[in-house]
Amino acid sequence: MFTSHAVEHHTQYRKVFHDDPMPKGEDRGIRLNFWEGLVEGLPVAIILFWFSPVGAGMFMLVVALHHTIWNQIHLEMHQPTGRFFANWWLYKFCARHHFLHHKYPDKNFNVAFPIGDFICGTIAKPSEKDWEAMRAEGIA
Repeated sequence: MFTSHAVEHHTQYRKVFHDDPMPKGEDRGIRLNFWEGLVEGLPVAIILFWFSPVGAGMFMLVVALHHTIWNQIHLEMHQPTGRFFANWWLYKFCARHHFLHHKYPDKNFNVAFPIGDFICGTIAKPSEKDWEAMRAEGIA
């Protein structure tokens, strides 16, 4: 995961936030593997099952929803095609949040659910230059 995110993804999208679609299989740093997510979540779900079978099921549902939402919005951020949500204010908020993550890699970790960064105190504060760049990207 570290190599996919920090090395491959950040290297490609550090200077340019958008690019042309990449060939299938080369966009690993953009997409999360849905099935890997469920397999990786299984140990937590098994532990949760001992306390609450419903909680375990809900945990797996949240993992599945997160991966599904992430794959749609993260792909639109880096390879925009004008998906139905591309002009929604919530999407643009998340896109600005993620844009700043690429500028400040130690901030704004949560692409799909930025509230985690507010809770953890890892919010990047945009400068005027950042706002200019986000306006140029069409996300401000």
